[in-house]
Amino acid sequence: VAGKLVEVAGDKVGDVHHRVQQAALSLLSSLASSAPSALALHLDAVLPRVMARVGDRKAATREAGLALLQHLHASLGFDVTMPPLIKVLDSAQSPVRAACLEQIVSHLQPLSAHFHANQAQARALCLKVLPLTADKGLEVRKLAQAAAERLKLVCPQALLEALARLPADTLGHVKRALASSIPNIDPLH
Repeated sequence: VAGKLVEVAGDKVGDVHHRVQQAALSLLSSLASSAPSALALHLDAVLPRVMARVGDRKAATREAGLALLQHLHASLGFDVTMPPLIKVLDSAQSPVRAACLEQIVSHLQPLSAHFHANQAQARALCLKVLPLTADKGLEVRKLAQAAAERLKLVCPQALLEALARLPADTLGHVKRALASSIPNIDPLH
């Protein structure tokens, strides 16, 4: 039953009416506390819609989305919530990528120990964030640059490994984008 509720509420998060969105976010927040395992199974489908609401113009919808994210992180842990959150960075929608980056940037410092213990996840995050530093959207680009700066402090080895894995043309764009904030950025040093 909880799984079906998650599916329905997850769909309704994308509804056109803000009150339906808020009710769905509230229901998912309750399910994060009462049935976290059911919600964990649907994170890949639910998180992109939630991130769209986190970037919403209506304050009540944004707050409901942020509250849900807090419940998810608290009940499931970052080991479970971070991989689908990283996948959201692939979204075609610039506001969704921006909201996701904003959340990642706000959690990077507290996640320092998590990323030190999970270098593969840190590297995966770096591989998604670095190309976004040259994104066409100004907001995404600025947030990605801020994330890269913090990633250099939180998990410098993962950042360098990710830089070394980037294709040459992407690496050139990233170096230019980060030249003023991370001088002498070079994956070989």
